[in-house]
Amino acid sequence: MSLPFTPPPLPTRKQAGFSDLFSAWLTWFVGIFIVDLNNFAANLSLTQVQDTSSSSLAIGTGAKVFAVSAGKGFVPGMYLVMADTSAPSSNSMVGQVVSYLGTTLTMNITSTRGSGTVATWTISQSAPGGDMATDTHLATAKTTPVDADEVPLVDSAASFTLKKLSWASIKAALSSPVGQCRLSKSGANLMLLPYNGNKLMINGVLQAIPAAGVTLAPPATTLTLYYIYAYMVGAVITLEASATGHSTDATTGVEIKTGDATRTLVGMARTVTNAWVDTAQQRFVRSWFFDAGIFSNAAFTANKATTSTALVELDSTSKLEVLLWAEDLVSGGFTGSVQATGGGQIILTTFGVDSTSAAEDDVSYVQIQGVAADLSINKPCGFYYARNGFAEGYHYFTILGSTSSGTTATWVGNATAGSARSTSRISAKKA
Repeated sequence: MSLPFTPPPLPTRKQAGFSDLFSAWLTWFVGIFIVDLNNFAANLSLTQVQDTSSSSLAIGTGAKVFAVSAGKGFVPGMYLVMADTSAPSSNSMVGQVVSYLGTTLTMNITSTRGSGTVATWTISQSAPGGDMATDTHLATAKTTPVDADEVPLVDSAASFTLKKLSWASIKAALSSPVGQCRLSKSGANLMLLPYNGNKLMINGVLQAIPAAGVTLAPPATTLTLYYIYAYMVGAVITLEASATGHSTDATTGVEIKTGDATRTLVGMARTVTNAWVDTAQQRFVRSWFFDAGIFSNAAFTANKATTSTALVELDSTSKLEVLLWAEDLVSGGFTGSVQATGGGQIILTTFGVDSTSAAEDDVSYVQIQGVAADLSINKPCGFYYARNGFAEGYHYFTILGSTSSGTTATWVGNATAGSARSTSRISAKKA
């Protein structure tokens, strides 16, 4: 509205009829100027975007029509909050003005709080979208969300604009199924199968591992260690064997082929004469994800003897060969019996790790007395072994033995399973 800012001339005291002229000017000032000024101020105040309504309406989204006062400052596109006058913190609706004509206010409600039908509304201006924090806090809880559900997100990478996330994308981000799979040997090939899900992150994208798995044939090599990586050929997951080691991708945290984020580590394996091998004495297939660990064991199939006073390998055919991850905790030991041909002997039994002569700390100590009856008895011997901190890759464990006197010491063996014979064991699993 406009103001009549052109007042009647203010008379001077010397002017004829001063009293009448001043009286007329004062009447204008008080009766017209002040009233119009108050009206103008009212138009500028927030009361122009505040009102009440007695329209009986159910709380819900979509088009809603309210009977309101005339002369308000509601304009299309403006956000308003329509609150239940008796319970504003429990029941309300937020939306945009579609139109305002006379005493009819049409709204497009976009968010609600509470439920039921309300007939006494308090209307006021709102920020776009309403009070997200309050709305979220007071909203009804949902205990079992579904993938299509949405939550708000303030996007820092887009000038902090409001975005939304689906529950499906939240689950994918929080669960971070980097590798729901396990590598093993199947027939002559390596096989990557789904395990506890079917997702594998490759090059920053979660890919689905087919139910039938992904195979890799052995290369034409022998006694060669390979890291096994998964990568994409088009839309197909493919495996490769590479001598290149692995490292952690700084962006995704996924273990990848060093220098190549398109390859995701899934395991390691070692060849023997152009073949993948995974037997009780040669555990040459390990999975990076959901690794079940390994167990390797061997028994002396015949008596093993030595007269050496220095530690020597007792039986190369009973060697335990394994692949170890750097995080592995290794445990194992030896159980068996030994006999001497002369008294006064001190017989040692221990593991040689990657050595046929150097002893580990765990040693079995057996002393043979000098009486004849003692010489004919098999003396029990054994030890327990535990260690971590191995370098990643190939290692072997073999039984070493020695005798102090130079006479013969014999460890009992037998070709028949279940009979009395000396046995070594090793197990390993990621700590």
